[in-house]
Amino acid sequence: MPVQTYDQTWQLFLRTMQYTSRRPDFLPYCTLKPIHDFIEQNKEQVTLDWGCGENNHKLVYGCDKWIGIDRTLEADIYGFPRDVWNTIPQSTAILAINSVHFSPNVYDEVERIITDKLVDGGAMFFTINDTGHAKAALYSDIDKWKKLGTVDYFWYIDDHREQLENDLADHLYNDPTADMKLGATDMSDMYHHVHKLTINQDPFHGRLRVKITK
Repeated sequence: MPVQTYDQTWQLFLRTMQYTSRRPDFLPYCTLKPIHDFIEQNKEQVTLDWGCGENNHKLVYGCDKWIGIDRTLEADIYGFPRDVWNTIPQSTAILAINSVHFSPNVYDEVERIITDKLVDGGAMFFTINDTGHAKAALYSDIDKWKKLGTVDYFWYIDDHREQLENDLADHLYNDPTADMKLGATDMSDMYHHVHKLTINQDPFHGRLRVKITK
């Protein structure tokens, strides 16, 4: 399956939901570029997909050495990580997209994962969305994450909010096919709909994204 990368979730959301797509008969696998780059860098390594869902990364990218962990039928290790901890091997890389935020203390959870499941020199890429258990803002201090290793990548949505909002509005209000594809007559309503699901919240790729090398 072909992969299409985007810089931000709102762009991916519009394409995936086919809101402004000019080709409704064709839909690639869509992801963010930093996540795509991490997968490509580690696709030949033993990598843990922490909370893998349907294990799509392994399927799409052909990551034969990847180990998906989740309580889903498609996972390689069936169960929530906390329940199958002793069956999870150490690895050279860990990807956790919107999964560690289900812990009561995300920092402690990431520290435990890096300490127990990541080899020296390995890297973990994780994202945090706002949930009932955690708020990304509580973990947006980069200095705290530096205590766990080298922070190679750090992105917190509120640091970029104004630019994201301007870019989203500019695209929607100037896309000549938006009305036709959305069946919408009020772009203001559409803007607030997309904003709510990709900026105010980000259930796809998280409001906080961090890569740490041990």
